[in-house]
Amino acid sequence: MAALAAATATAAALSLLSAGSAQATSRECLEYLHDHGYEINAAHATACTKGEKGDYNGCVDGLFKERVRPLDALKACDLAKRTP
Repeated sequence: MAALAAATATAAALSLLSAGSAQATSRECLEYLHDHGYEINAAHATACTKGEKGDYNGCVDGLFKERVRPLDALKACDLAKRTP
């Protein structure tokens, strides 16, 4: 059951990577993390979405909780808050 929930959450997060321009900035955040070796999960997606909505600290804190390296978290959240 836990494996199914994890797989579903991962699939949902990965679907954001292929989302259209409506989610361009959170997508850039997730792509940055993926390109830097992180296995994207739902918590990453939530954090990047917070950054896109203007909650930069929430983005950074969320990524820190997922053990994203500080410089990677800052850069990813910078991408999330950018205007497309």
